[in-house]
Amino acid sequence: GRDALRRSLHREAARLLEGAIEALAKFPRTPRVYRRLASARLDLADAYFPLGRRKDAEHQLNGAQQAARRSGDARTLTRAWSSLTLHHWVAGNMPTAHRIGTRALKLAQEKGYVDLTLTCLARIGAMATERGNCVLARRSLEEAMRIAASRPAPKHVGLLIAPLPFQGPLAIALAQAGDYREAIALCDEALTKAEASSHLFSQVYALWTAGTVYLHQGNFERSTEILGRAVRLSRTIGSTLLVRQIVSAMGYSLLHVGRPEEGCALLEDAVGATTSDPMVGQLPQHLAWLSLAKLALGQHAQAAVVARRAIALARRNGQRTYEAWALYALSRAQRTTDPRGASRSIAQARAIALRCGLAPLVARTDGGWGASEAESADADIPPSAEVLGNRGRHLRLVRGVGA
Repeated sequence: GRDALRRSLHREAARLLEGAIEALAKFPRTPRVYRRLASARLDLADAYFPLGRRKDAEHQLNGAQQAARRSGDARTLTRAWSSLTLHHWVAGNMPTAHRIGTRALKLAQEKGYVDLTLTCLARIGAMATERGNCVLARRSLEEAMRIAASRPAPKHVGLLIAPLPFQGPLAIALAQAGDYREAIALCDEALTKAEASSHLFSQVYALWTAGTVYLHQGNFERSTEILGRAVRLSRTIGSTLLVRQIVSAMGYSLLHVGRPEEGCALLEDAVGATTSDPMVGQLPQHLAWLSLAKLALGQHAQAAVVARRAIALARRNGQRTYEAWALYALSRAQRTTDPRGASRSIAQARAIALRCGLAPLVARTDGGWGASEAESADADIPPSAEVLGNRGRHLRLVRGVGA
């Protein structure tokens, strides 16, 4: 089962690991059996996640935590907490995920578990990016990179091959800060390593990361091409863990390559799938992009409704990055019907973007709604490299301030 998991054969891994758990149930309950039972449940949860079976994974994780406590094995308990961090994160329970992840990281560092330390740092850093805490995000992810570079790193960290779990989030964090050259270099390295491996889910993840970075850069032709490859590979291996994020990002990219109807349809699919089965906590981001897609089609009233929903969800989850983008979308929807409301929304979006160091959004909101915005109608025009460069010094000053 573990071998199948390493080869991204998630359905086969689930079948075999279910059999292993059934067999372990026949043994007397000793600390050793509890430890093996906890490990098998954690592996099974790792198999369920990419298949979109979040409820089944939750059941296994809760059982694994109980078995780990009864085994008295600190390493197994640390791994259970790390996996629970991922579970709460993808469900949008950010405060709970951060609390459990911090507890897991502390224990991993105390016991010297390098692989689990890397896993926890990666997840805490990625969550911090969503929460708008750029200081914690960069510190956690760069620390993971240093640890991995200074000693022999484990082959796998969590669900991915090393160093993708911290290399990918760091690339996205850099792109959101406007550091595109470094972000793209990390993506190229991650893609090379993933494609050289036989781990197909890592390849999907590397493609999604690269597509997201190019999206933030405004290179939508490149992001569309890469994300299309990610969609095709996801379908090949039957993985659903990243499909909504990939489809959503691809839909947003299509808005900027002259295909707004297709883009809006993809974003509606991503939002609908997430609503019916809340597998991921990135729904506010999907909604913010869908709002901009509605605007591109001239549907201002619907765009405002979708944007307000995104804002409410982002605030509930504590996802400041998504809140800023949703406020930006709302300001665009309000521009013709509620100019004062639009001014308030864009001012709030800019304040969050400055505090969180979101360079592309800072450039979009610079100066409120001026003549350039009136001329651009409903187009969501990404900032040019020159515009970002002119704000580089200011952003370097504000980027050190955590949200």
